[in-house]
Amino acid sequence: MCAALAASKILKKMAEEGSDADEAKDMQALASHYEKHAIGVFSECHSSDQERAQKLLVRASPFWGRTTCLRLALEADDKSFVAQSGVQVLLTQIWCGELSVDNPVWRVMFCMVFFPLIYTGFLVFRSLLSVV
Repeated sequence: MCAALAASKILKKMAEEGSDADEAKDMQALASHYEKHAIGVFSECHSSDQERAQKLLVRASPFWGRTTCLRLALEADDKSFVAQSGVQVLLTQIWCGELSVDNPVWRVMFCMVFFPLIYTGFLVFRSLLSVV
């Protein structure tokens, strides 16, 4: 998956810097092809084990400069890959931190005004065991 995302990133960059329009179009098509392969691999992993698939997204790869698949996808602007439901779940968890995503928005907003409510159990927090 990391190799496909890296190939997509490289091809998109080469297409930007190329002078031949036909060659750039071919590189963009090939980049899209590799992105689809990465989506296929991730979808298969996610359908088998969601937690391990999320860990695969944030695992640093020694073969690609200690970067993660998620970072490669974001740098390559692979919107179709990032739009996958499993990737979106991970991004939501990262954005919310220890705060559970099951909290209604009104409760979060209410705690922003009356912050002492955070310590009363008004909001639900994830356990550290469920953090990726």
